[in-house]
Amino acid sequence: MLDSRFTVTITPNGPPVFTTAIIASHLVVKPQTTAAWNYTLPTIVDSEGDSVTLSVNLGNATFVKFTSSNISFDIADISAAEVLIGTYDIAVRLSDATGSSLYTMTLKVSDPCLERGIVPIAIPKMTAQVGVSTAKFEFSPSTECG
Repeated sequence: MLDSRFTVTITPNGPPVFTTAIIASHLVVKPQTTAAWNYTLPTIVDSEGDSVTLSVNLGNATFVKFTSSNISFDIADISAAEVLIGTYDIAVRLSDATGSSLYTMTLKVSDPCLERGIVPIAIPKMTAQVGVSTAKFEFSPSTECG
């Protein structure tokens, strides 16, 4: 007689995820001098070992650069004119053949000078020498707010 009993084990196939929680909210304060900002996403894992696709939508944050090789976001110069004050949503999607996980990061760019109604002023490099025997003073170029 033929035995018609069999056992089927079903293992759910989940979407890829990050190994740790992403930092969902980032505050970037515009300095009055050149400065950079960087955030690297956590490691990606797919429990079934499926091939993973990472998609990033920067939305209106066109001044942010995403580098896929090290899964990081960069702003080369926060003080640059194209880095506009505001709140920006950045979408990150991890996908495999069976599903996806969507993450949203918020990037808030703030400028304390403008928020206080103070327009930054450029201070050029200046050199002053008073008399032959006095010290020479040099001031590096910068942009300051009151």
